[in-house]
Parts: sequence; C-alpha cells; structure tokens
Amino acid sequence: MRKAVKFVAAGCALFLLLAVGFVTYMGWELRSQPPSYELPALARDLPGPSLEDAQKEFRERVRKKFPDGTSAQSLAAELQRQGFKLSKIANAFMTESVFNASIEQQGFPCARDWTISWHKNQDGQAENINGSYVVTCL
Repeated sequence: MRKAVKFVAAGCALFLLLAVGFVTYMGWELRSQPPSYELPALARDLPGPSLEDAQKEFRERVRKKFPDGTSAQSLAAELQRQGFKLSKIANAFMTESVFNASIEQQGFPCARDWTISWHKNQDGQAENINGSYVVTCL
C-alpha cells in the first residue's frame, strides 16, 4: 500500500511540475505579442465572427490607407512605425522587389497574423498592395 501512495504522490508531483513548466513556457512565448488594444488601427477591431468578413475588411483598410503608387519607402516606414515587422522576398527572376510586413499575435489555441505585401517598382513606388489576415488554430 505504501508503494502505491508513493507512486501516486510522485505522479502528482510530476504532473504539477509539467503544468508549471507549460504555463511558464506559454508566458515566455507570449511575452512579446501585442495585446489587442496595442494593435495598429489597421488590424484592430475587425468584424466577426465570420473570418471572411474580417479578411475582407482588413484588405479594404490596407488598400484605402495605401493605394497603389504610394512611395514604397514611406509605406515601409509607416508600417514599421505601427509595429509591423518588415521582410523582403528575394527572387532572382523578378524585376520588382517584393516586400511583406506582418504582425503576429500568438495565443492558445489560436494565433492571428496580419500581413501586408507589395511590389516595389523601379520608380520606388509600391504596387499590388494587399492585406492578408489569417487565424490558425490547433
């Protein structure tokens, strides 16, 4: 009987240790994610519960704020100022440079991602500006 009690106690202690570790890990992962109230206006308060409506609204907001022909440099600077992380897609066969700017918000069980993409033409203007909003759940 004593062995059974020790075994159960050890199992409970292990479970608690794993639970504390998991909660600590999730806190560490989420520490740099912007809370909803700190998201840029472009990404904040999208309509729900339909994901399609939210995606459409985000695309429309992006296209209204940044119409084709906007200076690519000012577009990148404004998105960076709002907290988006910039990246460039390298492709040797493209005549235009392709850029992305994104904000991710991790959560359990779902993560949300707002991405703005555009092409920079030879005149330094942004073209084909598009917004994408994706929700990924476990």
